[in-house]
Amino acid sequence: PTEYPCLLHVEKITYVLNDGIRQDVSEIIVNGYKLSEDTFIYDTNDAQIIIEGVVQNARSIEIRYHISMIEEPFYGDMLRILKQSVAKEQERKRSYGYRVMKKSGIIRGDNLPEGYFKATLKGSGRQV
Repeated sequence: PTEYPCLLHVEKITYVLNDGIRQDVSEIIVNGYKLSEDTFIYDTNDAQIIIEGVVQNARSIEIRYHISMIEEPFYGDMLRILKQSVAKEQERKRSYGYRVMKKSGIIRGDNLPEGYFKATLKGSGRQV
């Protein structure tokens, strides 16, 4: 949505089918860090929102969001805290126990590229 590091709050993502029915998008993939269910911070000049699972007969997608630039020193502080949290999670995923549980099917993992995260949007999945 931007070409600069930013905060992004997703209000709603909906696709409209050919027959006029609207379906809320429930999951997205982002290359930013999750602050809440629907707010992300991007440390890149190529912020991305990837929408999966849109049905074949969708004629359009409606996206409502708010973007805010973040000034230093707040940006650096927020990003450092989030990166520490992500590093801890990545360390957990490299542990022997986690890898055994994943291989045995106890844990389902995602196959996203490094730096991308799956997010479930608040109040999504409804048909209108």
